[in-house]
Amino acid sequence: MRKRILPSVIGILILCLLTACHGGRSLQEKISDACGVDISSGTIVTNSNSHGGFHGDGQLFASVKFTDNRIAEELSEDAAWHPLPLSKTLTTLVYGTQTADSQNGPYLKDATGAALFPEIQHGYYYFIDRQSEQPTGSTGRHDDTGILDRYSFNFTIVIYDTDTNTLYYAELDT
Repeated sequence: MRKRILPSVIGILILCLLTACHGGRSLQEKISDACGVDISSGTIVTNSNSHGGFHGDGQLFASVKFTDNRIAEELSEDAAWHPLPLSKTLTTLVYGTQTADSQNGPYLKDATGAALFPEIQHGYYYFIDRQSEQPTGSTGRHDDTGILDRYSFNFTIVIYDTDTNTLYYAELDT
């Protein structure tokens, strides 16, 4: 009986390993799925991912460069994408805000504490609150109200810069 079980177990393990190696989606597919826009014509310029910690906490940041501005037309017609400027809450999350008494953010930052996103003047943004209890597809998931009052964050923000034809994508999970 052992002679029959051992080859079967080994075969199943090999199949699982092969599936795990080839089953993942590319970063471009992940970004396209998350923001509803096909970005396969772009080239990934920056990619950093610190996810994988306790409960999958971490930060993903990527930038994708395009050779032309064709994607801007698609974004301008998509109701989930909004023209810049960002709301006050999203500005705090992305760039940080400062008053005479305090500084809040940025929440998306590099190892030195600097904002990951460059200053973008013209373009579109897309926001998803992945911590919201709203059903997928509802406008509540695109609402940034109350996020700064939370103890943890689970959101995705994407900003497309029409001046440089660059899409910036970030996820934060704390």
